[in-house]
Amino acid sequence: MTLYRGFSLDPFQEEAIAAVDAGRSVVVAAPTSSGKTVVAERAVDAALATGGRAFYTAPIKALSNQKFRDLKDVFGDCQVGLMTGDQVIAPDSPTVVMTTEVLR
Repeated sequence: MTLYRGFSLDPFQEEAIAAVDAGRSVVVAAPTSSGKTVVAERAVDAALATGGRAFYTAPIKALSNQKFRDLKDVFGDCQVGLMTGDQVIAPDSPTVVMTTEVLR
């Protein structure tokens, strides 16, 4: 098993991260609390490393707010913004967390 940020990856995480690292598009469909965010964080890493942007979507505002805080902890305050139906914080950031309604 591969270690990533101090813990062992599950096989689906290893496969998805390898695809991200190869520059391929990835869709991860897995149960709640299974570790999808680890793959998303790696995709954000890859986007930031090449000067790109990343958009992280969540179905509800509460989850968007939580992921906004989580990603700021990982990547720093200046790297992450938030856009929900009632809040807009640093929308020009390299990484923007938003609800799916805002994305549409």
